[in-house]
Amino acid sequence: MEVYTHRGIGLGPEQTHASFTAAAALGINIEADVRKTRDNVLVMFHGHPLAKTTNGTGEIEEKTYAELEELDAGAWYDKAFKSEKIPTFEELLIKYGSWVERIDVEIKKMNKNTPEHNGIDVLRKVEEYDLVDRFLFTSFYPQVIYDIKTNRHPKPNFNAKFHRHSFSDCY
Repeated sequence: MEVYTHRGIGLGPEQTHASFTAAAALGINIEADVRKTRDNVLVMFHGHPLAKTTNGTGEIEEKTYAELEELDAGAWYDKAFKSEKIPTFEELLIKYGSWVERIDVEIKKMNKNTPEHNGIDVLRKVEEYDLVDRFLFTSFYPQVIYDIKTNRHPKPNFNAKFHRHSFSDCY
């Protein structure tokens, strides 16, 4: 049986190192969402807008990574997590890729009005770190999964799945 946290674990602010580290320390697999900044940096962030879980405004896709580095992604959860940052996808790979058994990375569309997505960039980064066997690629969008499956290097344990749910905020 595989057990995953959703956006980290509730022992820290969602989608942050504090939450991912707590999950990993308990031996729990991580589920996380990946998005791309205006300057094409892959970051771990669930939804829109930034104000929901940071002291910023606007959308991830509108900001550069340097702008995101200035934000506090922890104080909304508890003052003990003040100054927690939005992690990059590469940081997730480096810190947790070999620590946890599996990581489920949910790939979002760039925005709800376009078919563009960052799935191939995510796949290439996972391949660069030779962690494909430890990853589950998921999305609410069939095109994302199709693109990942048709652009991957052959690996026996490759796993990509389409979520069949329909949520208005899943982009």
